[in-house]
Amino acid sequence: MKFIVPGIIIFFATSTQPSYRKKETEESVCIGECLKIDGTSVINGEAGYCSTKCGLDGSSEKLCFCWMETDGSVQCFNGSDECDTAVTDAVTDVTQEFCKAGCEALPDVCNAYTYQSDSAAPHVGQPGCYLWKKCKEDIYDTEQESELRCVGVDQQVCSKLTHKEGPTVVHWNCINPEDFSHFNPYIHEMPVGAICRSTASCSDYEDGYDEIAITPSSGLECNLGVNGVAKWYLDAEGDGAITEETAPDDVDKVCRCPELKIKADGTDPFCETPLASTPDKSAYILGPEPNTCLISCDGIFLATLDCTLQNQGTEWLLDYIHQDTPDTSAQGCISCFETELDQDCD
Repeated sequence: MKFIVPGIIIFFATSTQPSYRKKETEESVCIGECLKIDGTSVINGEAGYCSTKCGLDGSSEKLCFCWMETDGSVQCFNGSDECDTAVTDAVTDVTQEFCKAGCEALPDVCNAYTYQSDSAAPHVGQPGCYLWKKCKEDIYDTEQESELRCVGVDQQVCSKLTHKEGPTVVHWNCINPEDFSHFNPYIHEMPVGAICRSTASCSDYEDGYDEIAITPSSGLECNLGVNGVAKWYLDAEGDGAITEETAPDDVDKVCRCPELKIKADGTDPFCETPLASTPDKSAYILGPEPNTCLISCDGIFLATLDCTLQNQGTEWLLDYIHQDTPDTSAQGCISCFETELDQDCD
């Protein structure tokens, strides 16, 4: 007796530069090496500065502006308490060196600085120094080469991913962009530029972000984030557009299972997790959590039923005991004794 039921991994290489699709305004990131104040390479955990670009005409958040008057005196002003004597004591001359010293004087609030040998109005012809709370790029703003505060690491790598267990978990496979070798991101840290591809599709998963569908073309990329720190970014569409920064412990997605009913007509499930029933007790209900069941027809065990992750998402599959036949997809409502049942088992 059988039940009557109503059914590659792709790798790419990328450059070591971030592959963001540029928005109109976005927080600036390092476009060069993170270096100490004296210009030497930083070691793990040390603070330094890296090259970047900051918008000068309103997109960046200004902390302070210092300029040199024609008489040689230095003035600093922005109308805030943070542009105080700590800055004016450090910026005794308006040069690249003293501009950096001004940012160093306020390490908790100064995120970047911009030095100009020839300032804009009203200080045209005089050197100037911008200190920024936040340095932002803007395609409609005047961008100036600047220095961004960063944290150095021995090697720019993204943390290992947290491996989640379960029959419906989407996992990832990665490739090293330097030598195109395959890497397991769950046991290896991944270098900047690494791209990973998902092992299956999932459009409905447990953390509720079901508007972001994961497919085998989706990319998980290790890129330099703000301040030169390597982070994981999700490219859900696989088109180079970064969707969101993703924590290593939130990368594996646990997919929900579709609802499946088993008609209570002598078709009996014996499951690892006990099943709920319809209000009238006419059917058992499976999903959205994965489950494994033995299915009995009039007391005879004939098949196992599991929710598994396939290329196009989760699916309930029947595996008939002692029969060398392909697994059968189970959808809607199933019964040992009836066919063409709808979702309500009618």
